[in-house]
Amino acid sequence: MKRLFVFAALVLGFFFQSCEETIDLDFQDIDPVIVVEAELSNLSNQQEIRVNKTKSIFESGRFVYVEDAHVVVSTSKGQSFQFIHQGEGKYTHSNFIPQQGVEYSLSVLSEGQHITAKSTMQAYVEVDSLGFIEENILDQSYDFVAIRFLDPNDEENYYKYTMSVNDKPAKFMAVFSDKLNNGRDVEHRFYDADNDFYQGDKVVVYRSLISKEVFRYWNEYQRLTPSSSAPSNPTSNLSGGALGYFSINNTKRYTLEYTNMRQE
Repeated sequence: MKRLFVFAALVLGFFFQSCEETIDLDFQDIDPVIVVEAELSNLSNQQEIRVNKTKSIFESGRFVYVEDAHVVVSTSKGQSFQFIHQGEGKYTHSNFIPQQGVEYSLSVLSEGQHITAKSTMQAYVEVDSLGFIEENILDQSYDFVAIRFLDPNDEENYYKYTMSVNDKPAKFMAVFSDKLNNGRDVEHRFYDADNDFYQGDKVVVYRSLISKEVFRYWNEYQRLTPSSSAPSNPTSNLSGGALGYFSINNTKRYTLEYTNMRQE
């Protein structure tokens, strides 16, 4: 790898020494777009919604915090929950637990733009067993988290998993649908491609039942790769020209300890 790098550097050096013509690159900037990340669940009465705005390609960083938005979540039963800005584009409500089967509406007003979305909390599908399983892929050993359960018959279900190891921030792992295994015994597997498990690791799995629209967003997200020829943003369930998503999750938390010995 070092030889390749040196060779490339020599070639580039020769190119720039040989080329005397000045080339002006014409970059076409894109107007900033509001990004809403609204994922609420029944795990706590503390809820948070993030509202940011994309930056110009000539600016550093990914987002600009939106600090003057009016953020409200309301229900089909007439309840209304106004979220208060806490800084850095974070809007919170400290006494709101979504309920299963209730449809919720999101309203975000900012700079004359009105962003809306709807989401209904789905029924939870209980887990039969959860643990670790080792699998060899191309002579490499990988430790997967494995979840087994019976998928309900005659209804569409969509599952989302995030995971935290040793109290680190939870990371998105995977989403699944029951399109090919409706009503069957199912095993979902996933692993953290960036980190191995080690003896004594505390692993927390968050398993959520989500809507079809939110599944589509995350399914497109998990298929994105740096090598994509023309990467695009996942399909949003927000109206009003914003990026992001609004999801009311029915979530349960599972804690387990990794007990197989793995040497660093």
